[in-house]
Amino acid sequence: MPRRPKSSQDQRRVYRKFTRNTYEWREKLPDRMYRMVKAWREGGRWFYSTCIVPKGRAAAEEAEWDWEEQDPADISLEDLQTLREKLHAKYTRRRLPWEHVEEVDKLIAARGEEPEVSDEEE
Repeated sequence: MPRRPKSSQDQRRVYRKFTRNTYEWREKLPDRMYRMVKAWREGGRWFYSTCIVPKGRAAAEEAEWDWEEQDPADISLEDLQTLREKLHAKYTRRRLPWEHVEEVDKLIAARGEEPEVSDEEE
């Protein structure tokens, strides 16, 4: 099997180094609104931001969304549990290392809670 030229391997490494994994989800709110949540890991730390958007055609106009950067220490326990579910799903598809899931587990444990482990993980 022929090996790739060294230059293309280097380019892939550089690309991976500067990309960040972003995890997004939305929650329904009353009055036809959604709460969008975006979490990402950068430099070994977790960050997140939230946004309230209307349901329907207006939601498609992403340029008008007003994302609010949140303090990482203020992530709610429900958001941490949801983030852990998203990360575990990506881990099972081999798209991120187990260490990322463990980091979120530590954040949940720091709140005095046990991470919710699904039947599939056991």
